[in-house]
This record gives sequence, structure tokens and C-alpha cells, in this order.
Amino acid sequence: MYWFLMIGLFLLINNSIGCKRPSLSQIAAQRDFRLEKFLGQWHQIKYYTNEKNHNPSDSWVDYSQFFALDNCINRHVLAFGRARLPNGKECFSFGPSSIFAYDGAKMIVETDDINKNTKVNWPYFILKTDYTHYALTYTCLTKGATRYDPCTEEIVEVFSRTTTLAKKYLTELDNYIKNILCVDLTKFEQNIFGEKLCFPDRDDRFLITMDDYRKPLLSLWSTHDYTNLLNWQDESSSIYMNCLAWNPMRTNEFCLDCSNDFVNGQIPLSISEHTKNSCEITLCVYLISNSHLVLCSTNSSFVTCWNTRRNLCLLHWKADSNEICYMTTNEFQLDDEIISGSFDNTFSIDIVGTSCRSLWYICWTTQRTKIRLVVSHTDRIMSVIPIEDTHIVTSSVDDTITIYQLEDRNEILRFDTNGLIISDGTLHIFNLLHGQIVLKLHPHTPSITAINVPPN
Repeated sequence: MYWFLMIGLFLLINNSIGCKRPSLSQIAAQRDFRLEKFLGQWHQIKYYTNEKNHNPSDSWVDYSQFFALDNCINRHVLAFGRARLPNGKECFSFGPSSIFAYDGAKMIVETDDINKNTKVNWPYFILKTDYTHYALTYTCLTKGATRYDPCTEEIVEVFSRTTTLAKKYLTELDNYIKNILCVDLTKFEQNIFGEKLCFPDRDDRFLITMDDYRKPLLSLWSTHDYTNLLNWQDESSSIYMNCLAWNPMRTNEFCLDCSNDFVNGQIPLSISEHTKNSCEITLCVYLISNSHLVLCSTNSSFVTCWNTRRNLCLLHWKADSNEICYMTTNEFQLDDEIISGSFDNTFSIDIVGTSCRSLWYICWTTQRTKIRLVVSHTDRIMSVIPIEDTHIVTSSVDDTITIYQLEDRNEILRFDTNGLIISDGTLHIFNLLHGQIVLKLHPHTPSITAINVPPN
């Protein structure tokens, strides 16, 4: 009861003194965000924006977006958009946007249209979502925005899996918008949906994947049992496939836009069993370090990694050109999760840093040895840089930089960066002999992500 009274008192004081707009660093995104559950189709219910050139009379209707995972390794997402002009009859497409979701629900819109190739780097946060009914998103459009100031140009959007959203969900989101984001609810604009949606309901019986746009190979899959039904490849080696679209009125018909031609394809509604390419698992090997992860090889030259607790395929890759009938693993048990590493030129020696502040020297050749190096950091090691074959430099979130000598694996120099902020666009040059800053530059307004020093 005491905590409820304190929360109520806080909201009362907050409303009485006026709500203060939060900075980017103060905006909390969805915790334990599951990107795989968020993907798919979302319909915009309402939105707020304070863009300088925004005209409410030109607002689009029937606005929907479809989020698709482009690369599971770097968490690259493509967001396809469809909408209609206020007095228009036909729908139009926009985007797709290129989004990176490697930091959970705090994403980055690299470009709002991959066809224009113009970098925008907008922060894009999924603030709240239950994955099945609603999603609240926040986009900062301010050029050169810092994490310590409120955005001067922003978009707040409420999405739903359907064209309507129940009042109980709207009330929850409205309270968050009003009390946390400090946005006036009367400034939101409603999105209008007609009888015919720009993103029609999907049939979901078939899935077509494109191997490489430069090698026109299409694979047809059944979403019922996830089997490969057939493959098609154009005989011409000069054709580039640019896009593929399903016919919204006929679910078994699609078209291909190629570099030299336009191809119209039709899938038989009943595909005979003999056209299916059988895929068989030939071997499975459990990982020693993680008992619920298993590697499986197939007769189609693929290796897949499965999580047996969640029945989920984590990744797969084409490991050979023929059937894989034998597979073995070579593992080293370290003290914690690997977060950084560096190989030598022959990929036989590896130096890695772990999340428990340790460095490991690993030899993958016939010796197959591992040696734990001396560690002086008090927090996570975030980067490892080799200096020729004699030294390595490590940096940590404890604001220290350490230089090690590989011959005796001892620390030879360590100095403190004194809490420097890496995202303020400044560049600091240190004297390694004295461990002091000798020069400070400010070449960029946003954060610096890469530095290259000439050999001479």
C-alpha cells in the first residue's frame, strides 16, 4: 500500500509542476524484447509528429508496415510500407527502411529508403508491445541528436495487428504517452482504414525465397510442413532479380521484376509428392558447453543449430556442396561469454575477451591449448587490438586501457581514460609513456565509430 501511495504522489507532483520531455537516454524501451515475435504486419492506429514540414491535410490513410528479418546475424530488418493518399484510390509503396536491431528494442533506422541510399541514422525505439495486439514506437528525426537532450523532431506511433485497437490497450498506451513521453494526446492524428486494405490478408500457404539476386535461383516452400517443394533457376546468367510480388487476388500467382525481363509465375494449387525434394538429417552432435544446443547436418549440405528447449532453429549455413555424413566439434570451455576476439593471419591462434573480465590465448592447431592471461580490468573487456605479434591492447567499460606483452603475458602499461564519453564526437590522443591526454580533437558532432591510422 505504501508503494502505491508513493507512485500516486509522484504522478500528482509530476502533473502539478508540468511534465518534462525526456531525453533519449531517459526513454526506456521494451524490456526482454523478442524481435522474432515483433516481425510481421502492423497497422498504424494513430500518430503524433512535430516535423517542421508536416501538413495534417496530406496525411496518408490505410497506413501499414511489414517488418521482415533480412539477416539474423547482424539483426538487420527491412520495413516495407503501404498507404494511400487521402483522396487516392490506389495504394502506393514506400521504403523499405533499413533498420538494425542489435540493441534489442532500441533500434537504428540506417536509411528510410534503401533505394535512395541516404543515411539518416534515426533512433527507433519499441517502447511497449505485447506482440499480438499493440505496439508503441518512438522515432527521433533530429539531425545530430544527442542522448542527453529531448528530440526537436519526433514521431510517436501506435500500431495494432488489426485495423482497430481495444480500449483497454489504448488507455494503457495513452497513459504512457501522457505521463512518460509528455505528449499532448489531442495532438495525435487518427489513421483511417477503408474496406480494402493496402496490405491484404495473406494466404500463407507458400513461401518463396531468393538465393541471390545475381544468381536467379528461387525456392518454393510449404508453410504447412516447412519442406522445399521445388526450385527454379533461369538459364540466362545475365538476369538479375530485383523484386518479387504476390498477386493479392490470386494467392498462387506471383511476378518477378528482372533486369532484362518480366516473369509471371503460377504455382499449382496441388503439387504432387514426387516434385518435393526430400531433406534428411544425417547426423546430430550436441555441444559440450551448452547441452540444449545441437548441430545437425543434412543430405543437402546444410548445417543447422537448434535450441532443443525452445524448438527453435538459431542459424543455418551451407557448409559443403554434397551430403554431410560426418561432423565433429572442437570446443574450449572458457569462464564466461565471449564478447570480443582477434585471430592471427593464419587463423590458428586466437585471443578473446570474456564478460567476466578475462583474456584467453587459444591455439587451434594440433596443440589445441588455451592459456588464461593476466587480467587487471574490473569490468567487461569490450575490444582487443593486436600490435604486430608482440603486444595486444585491451579496453574495458571500467574506463581503462591496458597493454600486454605476449612473450611473458604480463601487463606493461595501464592508464585511466577518466570517464571519457565515446558518443560526443571527440577524439583523444594519449601518450602511452605517461598515460596522459596530449591532444583532444572534435572532428564530428555525432559519435565516432571508426578510426584508421596510416602506417607511416
